Amino acid sequence: MIKKIFFLASVTVSLFDSSCEAAIIKMDPSQVLSLDVSKKGISRVSVEGDEINNVLINPVHLQSYIQLDESGHLFVLGNEEEKEAYLSFITASGAVQDVKLTFVSKHPEPVFFQLGTRNMPLDALGSPQKENVRQDLRKVLVGSFEGWNLTKGDVQIRKWESLEAIPEKVFISSNGQRRLIQFSLQGSPKNFPHVSVFQRAQDIALVFSDAYITDKTRLFVVQKTENENIKEVEEKEDENKKQC
Repeated sequence: MIKKIFFLASVTVSLFDSSCEAAIIKMDPSQVLSLDVSKKGISRVSVEGDEINNVLINPVHLQSYIQLDESGHLFVLGNEEEKEAYLSFITASGAVQDVKLTFVSKHPEPVFFQLGTRNMPLDALGSPQKENVRQDLRKVLVGSFEGWNLTKGDVQIRKWESLEAIPEKVFISSNGQRRLIQFSLQGSPKNFPHVSVFQRAQDIALVFSDAYITDKTRLFVVQKTENENIKEVEEKEDENKKQC
């Protein structure tokens, strides 16, 4: 059974060099990953711990060569006439990846995409702030809460399908500009979701402590505090005054 197939054009960036029997590629939704597939035979594309739900293909006449099975695996049929194709796939957990396929002379091989660190991009922050938050999360993931103080806060349970994120601890940064929330995970979902399914409007960064769910897996969420928001408003007012 073939699932819904849509059309999408993409930009290009390269990553991939194949010489082994199975290819393992870490997903990066901010890039278009390049993948060489065989001109003959069938190449199977899978996402570890997840299922592919939809595929968007360009050019559209290659839909018959790139087929999504109900099992969640993508099958690329050999094609000696076309040189390349672009596709985007969307997984059951909401992860998205853009890929440039190049048909080359090689033996068919399975391809496994990995969801990677499951970090939420920090595009909403400026460069210095991004690096500060990244450093904070790196420390937290190895058990260091230096610069954070336990506090109290009203935090709601977050849900995705059968999985619940239960708030355990709330921390405030030493400068009062960030809030860190630690959640435990309860439930047995069929697939491990991308961290973005738990995102809320006030969040600036999210990360899972593990690549797969165990009884020790935690979700860490960083948020701005009211103090940080007030600081930004004051900085903007100062800039406006200088311009006047």
